[in-house]
Amino acid sequence: MAEEVRHPATQLPRAMVYSVPIGTISGLMFLLPIVFTLPDIPTLLAASRATWSFARDKAIPFHHIFARISGDANDPSAVPYNAHILSTTVQLLLGLIYLGSSAAFNAFVGVGLICLGASYAMPVAILLFNGNGRTEMKDAPYSLGRWGFALNIATVLWVALEIVLFSMPAVIPVDQMAATITPVHRPLKHE
Repeated sequence: MAEEVRHPATQLPRAMVYSVPIGTISGLMFLLPIVFTLPDIPTLLAASRATWSFARDKAIPFHHIFARISGDANDPSAVPYNAHILSTTVQLLLGLIYLGSSAAFNAFVGVGLICLGASYAMPVAILLFNGNGRTEMKDAPYSLGRWGFALNIATVLWVALEIVLFSMPAVIPVDQMAATITPVHRPLKHE
């Protein structure tokens, strides 16, 4: 490749020298947004403590490993190191899915949002469609008053719309690479 450059004795060293500041500037352009959007240390530790709580309650596989705390358990600065490594690894793996296929990552996120919305809408729908649900909630500590019924209907309709929207592809035109696999994965027919 060096032979194809005009004046390789001067141009190649110049290109090598210029690659350092150009790489630094372009690297900063990529790294600064990442650094500014990363959560702070207390947030990262809170995520690892939530993972540790699940492990302590034996709610995740290999709980005996992830329930360990480095240092004295009574020390507030003690860190659940294994739980922190687990939560960081899960985040890394989800990031790798995005690198492999943005459609697969969008499907992962879409399914999560669909399930979250459905979990919010189910109790509201049960309250609406159960014959005596509204009367049982009459003496609840918090009430939406006369707006309760209308807001509950709006909630269920909004989540239904959300489920439809999150099942749609993220880009147009839709091809085999951009098709969403959120609702079900079925092979596309080639014609």
